Amino acid sequence: MMSNIETERLILQLLPVEALEATVDGNIGAVGLLLDCAMPGDWGEVKRLAAMRLEQLENDPFYVPWSIRAVVLRESNEAVGYVNFHARPGPHPQYPQAANMAEIGYTIFEPWRQRGIASEALAALLRFASANGADQAVLSIGPDNVPSLRLADRFGFRKIGSQIDEIDGPEDIFLLPLSTLDG
Repeated sequence: MMSNIETERLILQLLPVEALEATVDGNIGAVGLLLDCAMPGDWGEVKRLAAMRLEQLENDPFYVPWSIRAVVLRESNEAVGYVNFHARPGPHPQYPQAANMAEIGYTIFEPWRQRGIASEALAALLRFASANGADQAVLSIGPDNVPSLRLADRFGFRKIGSQIDEIDGPEDIFLLPLSTLDG
């Protein structure tokens, strides 16, 4: 069993396969029972992503620790968003300079934004990636997502290109060498 990633205010709780399946089925109550935390109605947004991650797990069982994690507030024991890595660390198909990278995705639901939660979760994911073999981290951010662009800038990510995502549309690609992380 893989452990959760913990910070001062957050538990990044790894979803077991059963919770991914319940998410795909739209059974948010079951997800809450499996994770032993309160789940917001916004969790329904995770359905498409959970289906993708289940398929990845079928093809690559070693992907498990990189899969979806609920962002749970310690104080209230409620999920306020989710984070995940798009794949295990490896080369990026479009950007050879990202040789052993970990691409990170995160969403904090609307009521909990602008509280430093995304920043705290991203810092924890960067430490996790660095400790587990990634040399670099990548973020794909829509050009109109100002809060995420600011977050990437604060962490020192640098734009290395752009792409058109088949689901999310235009995205700028940002790279951070994990050797730049403090201690």
